[in-house]
Order: sequence, then structure tokens, then C-alpha cells
Amino acid sequence: MSDFLELLAADVADSSAPGIAATNRVRTVLFECLFNHLADERVESLFTILGFEHDFDCYAIAGYPARSAARTAKEIEKIVADFGGVCLTAKRPIGNSTAVVALIRPVGAATPEIICNTIDPSFAADRPIALGPQRTGADGAMRSIQATLYCLQAAPALAATVQPSPRPLRTDDALPERALIGDADARDELVRVAQSPLLTSAAA
Repeated sequence: MSDFLELLAADVADSSAPGIAATNRVRTVLFECLFNHLADERVESLFTILGFEHDFDCYAIAGYPARSAARTAKEIEKIVADFGGVCLTAKRPIGNSTAVVALIRPVGAATPEIICNTIDPSFAADRPIALGPQRTGADGAMRSIQATLYCLQAAPALAATVQPSPRPLRTDDALPERALIGDADARDELVRVAQSPLLTSAAA
């Protein structure tokens, strides 16, 4: 991945429609980085190309499409734009299914609650929607996306103990289940939550 910016430039130079090719390729490479836990200065550059400034706020939503992934992604992007927000979407295989992941900048009225309620029909009614925490910058975007993907994977275990399952399912509501399937951020948060009362008692 060390030279992917050069590969992007070469790809655009070879394209008959460089503007469209550049945007699509940047978006594809950006999400591949985020899906693979990369959030360094090269990823920040990709975000800048797509109009996400260095200290941008964002949150992720992920779920399984009601119809096709392409249609769900298009519907989400339009809804977010209608509320004044900015949205990037991508597909991500999970087991035998394909999830749609949306990374959203909460500008205008594009708050997590409003967007989740409005895009709900675009996702399968019998499967979970995961809402990630609001974070800042490339690293925050990566962590919010990772949290939603782990949450979708952990949702069946949570559904076995919690009925009815919340919709959307906030990633913090599935911390133990996420930790059990390897989510390091969930494990760290559980440790922090467990230690906080102990530290408070020790300081008293």
C-alpha cells in the first residue's frame, strides 16, 4: 500500500473519463484502507481529495440492503445530501452477505438519529442496522466503521439475549459481544468502564 497514491494517479491518467475515474478509485482505495485498519497520513490525503477536511467529524452506519447494495447506497447518499450532510458509501462482505457501509459528516440536519430513522427502509427489515460513534478525522472514521462492522457480526449473539433488538443497534450496546469476536476497541472500552469505579474509589 506504500505507493497507492502513485497508482491512483496512473489509473486516472489512463482513463477516458478522469474526473469520474478519480473519484471512484479514491473512494474504493479509501474504504479498503479503512476496512483494513489503515488511517495514516495517506488516508488523510484521500479524505481531503473527497472533501473531508483534516479535523472533520463523522459517524458510520452499516446494515444489509433491503434490495440491492447499489440501490441502498444510492438512496442513503441522496437522503444524507437532502439533509445537508456529506456521505460516502461502500460495500463490505460479511460472511455470505454484503453489507452497505455509510460514512457520514453530521453537517446540516444530518444527525445520527435523523439519518438512521430516514434511511431505515433502505435496509433489510429483519436484519440489524449498526450505528457507530461520532469521531474525528481519519482515525476516528476508521474506528467508527470498524465498530459498525463488528457490531453487525456480533448482532446474532446479542439477539439471543436481548429481545427485541434495538434498531439501530448502537455499537456501545454490543461491547461484550464485539470484544468476544476480536474487536480491540471494544475490549479497551470494557476495561476502561470496569476500571473507572475502581479509580474513583481509590481517589476518594
